[in-house]
Amino acid sequence: MIGVDNYSFHRLLGEVRPGESPPTSPSMAWPDTITAAARAGADVVALETCFMDRSSATRVLSEPLPVEVMLSWGHPYGLEYGASPEAEEDAAAWLATAAALGHRRMRIVVAHPHLRPADGGAREVEASVPVLRRLASAAASFGIVLAIENHADVTAVQLAWLVEEVGSSHVAVCFDVANAVRVGDNPVDAARTLAPFAVAAHVKDLAADAWHPRSGPTSVALGTGTMPLDEVLAELMAGGRDPWLLVELGHLGAGPVDELAIIAHDVSWLRNRSTPPAAGPPH
Repeated sequence: MIGVDNYSFHRLLGEVRPGESPPTSPSMAWPDTITAAARAGADVVALETCFMDRSSATRVLSEPLPVEVMLSWGHPYGLEYGASPEAEEDAAAWLATAAALGHRRMRIVVAHPHLRPADGGAREVEASVPVLRRLASAAASFGIVLAIENHADVTAVQLAWLVEEVGSSHVAVCFDVANAVRVGDNPVDAARTLAPFAVAAHVKDLAADAWHPRSGPTSVALGTGTMPLDEVLAELMAGGRDPWLLVELGHLGAGPVDELAIIAHDVSWLRNRSTPPAAGPPH
């Protein structure tokens, strides 16, 4: 399954990150991103819950849609490493909404890069286990798999430990290749570590420019930046979980950017990489 995480449209949805230029294209409402993803050729769209509310989500997503949907909960601060009862309550409510809509997966995040301690956050990662176990129990009752993203809050090794420590078949991983780099991981090694758990992936390429101090590295069209994406994809596809490959644009930099054109390019690029070559004539 090839798809789009609608955070790719964040500027058009009203979130202009520090260091980004305002968009010149017309603004969008979140349901518009479903149509835009389908037009780009996506099979699935991940919808960031920060751009919607549960009542409108239930209304819109109960109708027939051109693509499959996965809710993506947690931007920006997620579960705050288990320190926020309000965040846990909100995640549980969205999980119930996903179940009522018949979804198979929901992405969640443990925290945020701005909350990650300078010492690597070992204590904070360990403190996240109880809340993840409670959410995993709820997910199991609904038949949903929770995909925890490495949100530049945990390393690949920490995330693999978390999944194994929670110990539920209803907890998996959404691997973000750029966020691996943001915490100092080698992206290929990180993909290899997390591939056995990965049911989804955010596939990004990064410019060689200096990172913005708050917004991080700049996203560019797949295949045009610095990331070893073919190696990353090979590791992910070898993991045996057949992850959904999702285009996601993060920080877009200070210059003019055409999100729609990049997304269409990226979906096509991923489709070409994930489609097995046609068999040749018999010898």
